[in-house]
Amino acid sequence: VLGTLAAVVCTTAVSVIVCAKSLHVKPAQAMRPKAPKPGKRILLERIAPLWKHMNFTAKLTARNLFRYKVRMCMTVIGVAGCTALIVAAFGLLDSFQPLTHAQFNEIFKYDAVVLPKKGGTAQELGYLKESADKTGKVKNALLALQEETTVRFGSKESAEYTYISVPETADVPEDMLSLHTRADKTPLSLSDDGVLLNEKLASDLGIREGDSIWLDAKNGSVSVRVDGIYEQYIYSYVYMSPQCYETLFGKAPVFNLLQVALTDKEEETADAFSAAVLADERIVAVSFMDQNVEDFRNMLNSLNMVVVVMVVCAAALAFVVLYNLTSRTGARCFADELYHPHRRGGQRDVRQGHLFAELPLRRRHDNGLFAAGQRRDELQDQGGQYGGKPEKRGINGRCAAYK
Repeated sequence: VLGTLAAVVCTTAVSVIVCAKSLHVKPAQAMRPKAPKPGKRILLERIAPLWKHMNFTAKLTARNLFRYKVRMCMTVIGVAGCTALIVAAFGLLDSFQPLTHAQFNEIFKYDAVVLPKKGGTAQELGYLKESADKTGKVKNALLALQEETTVRFGSKESAEYTYISVPETADVPEDMLSLHTRADKTPLSLSDDGVLLNEKLASDLGIREGDSIWLDAKNGSVSVRVDGIYEQYIYSYVYMSPQCYETLFGKAPVFNLLQVALTDKEEETADAFSAAVLADERIVAVSFMDQNVEDFRNMLNSLNMVVVVMVVCAAALAFVVLYNLTSRTGARCFADELYHPHRRGGQRDVRQGHLFAELPLRRRHDNGLFAAGQRRDELQDQGGQYGGKPEKRGINGRCAAYK
């Protein structure tokens, strides 16, 4: 919405300014063509070896850049904007790949999540660990509680996908979950009187370490101190110890899932574990992190079309900007050099025979005595009369002034 509004405002403002400027000009003056700006020699012309080896288009473009400074600035800004779009497009796609690796390999290290039909205490859910251990495919297992919450800080509050996460023990095994800072990877631990908040959520709400926040959960609203801010990229989690949860809400946590680290990441191991665990009727589902990673990457693949559109649009915009500089402006400057020789900068290197050969043809054309198919023949016939060489006299739009 803001982008559309800004585009409409900018377009309208430019249109109003240009129209107002044109309406202030007298009709007689508006019907006359605008006088071209006087040309002058540029620094490159003084470097003879370089200037002589430049072709016509390069010379014309070099002169136009310094002759029309506003157009030059717009060209630079336009090309810079196109480059920024291309860099942003590729950066948008490539930035998600490292985040996926960091989230599911450095932070979440468990391989599967087992969901029971009904939550309970650690004693009541003891069968989950027993079923997992019987498979012989489990390296470690940890009960946890996850429930939705809303984080409030001042007048701001979190959006959806924010959860309270309570592991079975405050000393979380390193092969299950790693809570650390993003900058220097300093490990963080859970305490009994504070919580850990992920960096994205803290940045959005303006929360710093030591601030007090409000948690709105199904068991009530409580205020708690933020002990640390950890690295996290997908969803938002408020981590706390079981003792902290019981202190805040007045009841022990009711665990509702089992996080499992398997002995290896082979597909056969995952299939055998899933089949053995789901044989227990008290278990309703098993979710594997590899499948979550694959789903997330498939979602990111949809960004490929967005990247293609951004790159194509940026390239097209750059082409239009450069084409207008070298073609439309070049044709105008060619006519200025041809019919206004007194406005040229480097008059000494203009071939007078070329100019005089073109001027009679222009008068004939204006009087209706000129046929388009005869132009090349007439130019060649008049080559000897005016002292110019036909192949260098602008028959194909080439200006001898830049040779």
